[in-house]
Amino acid sequence: MCRELGVSHQGYYVWKVRRDAPPGPRAAERARLGEEIRSIFAAHRGRYGAPRVWIELRRRGWQVGMNRVAAVMAEFGLQGRSGRRRVPRTTIADPAATPAPERLGRDFAPAGPDRVWVTDIERHEALSNPAVVKGHRHWLVAASQRS
Repeated sequence: MCRELGVSHQGYYVWKVRRDAPPGPRAAERARLGEEIRSIFAAHRGRYGAPRVWIELRRRGWQVGMNRVAAVMAEFGLQGRSGRRRVPRTTIADPAATPAPERLGRDFAPAGPDRVWVTDIERHEALSNPAVVKGHRHWLVAASQRS
């Protein structure tokens, strides 16, 4: 069989002894570490990533490096949620809402001065977010009128 599989006799017997041997102390510690990481991850509802799990492990008395925690989390498929929860812009405005009544009748040439006042407030995102300075996106935040 070794000749057909292209494996040496010595390699086969080394593999067989290793397969039948109980796991070593390092593998047992890694399994305990994995269970501890899973409990921390579950306790914080899947929000913690490797750095926070590592800090929690240190509080519980584990002497372990953060890279090892990240490797064990990756092995178990655990990944923390990143960033804050955001509300999509489409859900902010209610599409079923009725617009305010238009009192000007689109007449932007009133009969005299100080008859109609119109204003709006715009939010320029470029002022608070330097990444969109080129685009200068803005939205109408509030509007008022006096007739």
